[in-house]
Amino acid sequence: MKRLLGILLLALPLFAGSCSAEMIMDSKDYVTDWAPVTLCMLVCDEDGNGLVTPELEGVSISFNGKIYNVRTKADLEGERVPMFMAPQFYGLYIAEYQALDRFGNLHRHALMFGEIDGAADMDEDLVLTWSDGSTNTIHYHCSEHTGGLYPNCTRYWLLNGVKVDNPITIVKHTASQGGERQESETL
Repeated sequence: MKRLLGILLLALPLFAGSCSAEMIMDSKDYVTDWAPVTLCMLVCDEDGNGLVTPELEGVSISFNGKIYNVRTKADLEGERVPMFMAPQFYGLYIAEYQALDRFGNLHRHALMFGEIDGAADMDEDLVLTWSDGSTNTIHYHCSEHTGGLYPNCTRYWLLNGVKVDNPITIVKHTASQGGERQESETL
């Protein structure tokens, strides 16, 4: 029994040292799987009323030189394919999405755009055009991807030149709220 214990004690360093912390920390063999990015827009009027409904029409967004018209959930049926972190591009669509905007207003639907490849470096303007002809410019920046044990990148959104978080809250001014129509803005 003592002999078996002695052999095990001698073999212990072989097992413990075969996968040292230095080997893990210095390894360049990591493959980073970047999650796809979806832009989420919560839209309300000045009174906090949600303006995105399943019946919303006439809204589009331009991205990379193409225009994408808003679609409904029914339009997306059959397009969703389960994949492991691979971006599945749907364009601009209305989604059931219960969330509070940055003012504390509850929204039941949101405008969604994506999915955008999370591994791609981008510096791109997305122009959201409303049915009344007004626009919002959303700038998407993603760069400086570093892989390895602790992957990281620089990613941010600007709404009409102001840095914002995703989901983005857009306040849409309407003609009944102050006379003439104004361009949407952030508060």
